[in-house]
Amino acid sequence: MSKALVTGGAGFIGSHLTEKLVGLGHEVTVVDNLSHFELDNLTSVKSKVNLLKINLEDAEALDKAIEGQDYIFHLAANTSVNNSLLKPSWSAGQNTINTVRILEFAAKHKVKRVMFSSSAAIYGYCKELPLKESASITPVSPYALEKLTCENYMKLFAQIYKLDTVSLRYFNVYGPRQNADAPHPGGVTIVVRQLIQDGKSQLMGDGMQTRDMIYVDDVVSANILAMQKKTPCGGAVFNVSTNTTVTVAGMHDKISKIMNMPAAREHIEFPEGNVVHSQGDNTLIKKELGFKPEVSLDEGLKKTIDWCRENMKWTRK
Repeated sequence: MSKALVTGGAGFIGSHLTEKLVGLGHEVTVVDNLSHFELDNLTSVKSKVNLLKINLEDAEALDKAIEGQDYIFHLAANTSVNNSLLKPSWSAGQNTINTVRILEFAAKHKVKRVMFSSSAAIYGYCKELPLKESASITPVSPYALEKLTCENYMKLFAQIYKLDTVSLRYFNVYGPRQNADAPHPGGVTIVVRQLIQDGKSQLMGDGMQTRDMIYVDDVVSANILAMQKKTPCGGAVFNVSTNTTVTVAGMHDKISKIMNMPAAREHIEFPEGNVVHSQGDNTLIKKELGFKPEVSLDEGLKKTIDWCRENMKWTRK
């Protein structure tokens, strides 16, 4: 089988992807600085992967790690919109400069394809719902602009350096191992923690914002399909979405119902730099990659809540 390198492979999405790649028989190298102490995420495959604890700023170590790889899945990033607003130059280094460094070494070592984890955040306040890959793009945060810049670098390296690349625009990913200690509300595991610890969840604004929620296993499938594509991707961009929506308030209601807890809420100010409505048209990825989301929102929420109850210390009183 092939050799695959996963940056951020000990994180939320990365660890699920690593498990899938190992299960398919690939030789997997995980590059992660373990800044969030996520080694437990790889418990089931730790003995089967080559784990390299390095920072992407370490050019020499990264160059060596990429040499001999067939495929690269680049997930490592600052994923916090809030952090990008507070520390834009740091965030640009984490997201943009590190990505260019990976592309440079990937081209040098003739990697077959780079799969880049982008974000639907790049669409900003675009009202052309459901959002197609061709929709107008107006980033409203440094994080979104960084992801867009990286997509453009993916296309540039495909054109100039003949490095095959593909960008996957994730919509709202959720599932087991998602960080429940983030400083901003909204994520499924964060809502679960708030309900258990405080008896209420924090709701941004009026809660009528809409989200296209996609389960982590479906995101992993999109990555695998992108890797397996027989013809060149050539810098292509694909939405990774369900093409369905739920209001943030509606999602809170679903979580409360599954947990059999009152849907008590604390309304807080809607954060700057966050999009209001989001829904991704997945026609293109279905056509080109054969992608089909398999996990419904109700099923995915239940799986996530069950995982929280079984694995998170704050669920035990």
